[in-house]
Amino acid sequence: MLWAIGTVSAAGGGALLVRWFDGDRTFVTHPVAVIGLLMGAVAVAVLARRVDGPTRWALQALAASLALYLALGAWASTAPGPVAAGLWSVGWVPPTAGLAVAGLAHAGLVRAAVGLAAAAGLVAVAGAVLIRPVAPFVGIGTAAPQAWVVAVPALVDGLLIALNLLLALAVSLVVRQARRASVVDRRRLARDAALTSTALCSVVCCLALAVVRDPGDVDPATGSVAYLLVIAGIPVLVAHAVGQDDRWVVRTVVALWGGAITLIAAVAVVGAIETPAPAALAACALTVAVTALVVLGVRRFEAWTRPAAPRAVTVGVPGLTPRENDVLAGVAAGRTNAGIAADLFLSERTVEQHLRSVFDKLGLGGHGDSNRRVRAAAVWWQRQTASTGASDPSVARPS
Repeated sequence: MLWAIGTVSAAGGGALLVRWFDGDRTFVTHPVAVIGLLMGAVAVAVLARRVDGPTRWALQALAASLALYLALGAWASTAPGPVAAGLWSVGWVPPTAGLAVAGLAHAGLVRAAVGLAAAAGLVAVAGAVLIRPVAPFVGIGTAAPQAWVVAVPALVDGLLIALNLLLALAVSLVVRQARRASVVDRRRLARDAALTSTALCSVVCCLALAVVRDPGDVDPATGSVAYLLVIAGIPVLVAHAVGQDDRWVVRTVVALWGGAITLIAAVAVVGAIETPAPAALAACALTVAVTALVVLGVRRFEAWTRPAAPRAVTVGVPGLTPRENDVLAGVAAGRTNAGIAADLFLSERTVEQHLRSVFDKLGLGGHGDSNRRVRAAAVWWQRQTASTGASDPSVARPS
């Protein structure tokens, strides 16, 4: 698979570079964009070899979509026509959706990943038929789709809205999985949610580049090259982060979101305020506010995904859900309901519901509340002793 992706990328990239040096200088043939996409495709294919299962397949498909994007650009540039230009115009859909597909696959939501991939494929095919960009892309920016000729505008808009809603749904599915997971698995799943959100983040980055063109007098080709680099760079981030367990992953994704949103909002504020000095101050204040929110959000996230300190072990009691085991571990460590709720970022009422379920499953419903907590804690520590050995100091009961 790596050789196939490398070959297609090299062939497409080489053809585009030849066009550039022959005088066909558009954002599609720009060396920076071409080399970025080529390196992105190969890097994702290489990083995919570090993982197995559905995640590996998703990353390989992501790398293949980047290579295909290069090949379509070469086709549309060397033999411009409505079919080639139409296919290239929707070439961003597979790699963008592929980011969310990889996140879903790594989170274990394989059916959702397959469904999203199929839906993105349908959107791409429909878009290729309905959109007719000017060939060979002279003066047409990737971030300026208003310059394209669309057969049925309402249908195209509906397809794009549907695609974005599906990308948002993918993120919500992984977030839901993370909220229901044990503290032990929550960090991984929350990181997967952040990676899944990079699909929407790339769309927001496109909007940011489109917004900054007019007030900043940015050349359309320059903005389009920057967007192609976003398409190439974010997949590398996702492919590398899949095999990592570091905090930098979420921090990087949040920084991307914050930067794009700040850029869009700042341009809107500057456009609304005609006086230069107040506009600059407003933009600076907005940047500081968004940065503060990003920092607070990351700290909250890291606290939410940090395993609770009182838990000495992570061997669960059979028959209980992961969350019920988390609550029972807190009881065994001598935590109150309020303390358990604070450790697990739950409400006290939710903790009480989990405890009632734990007591029922352990057959402790007929005992008093304090007696039930003691007996439940005993069950927990007996499980730790049976699983790891009574002589192991890591399972010593708290005094």
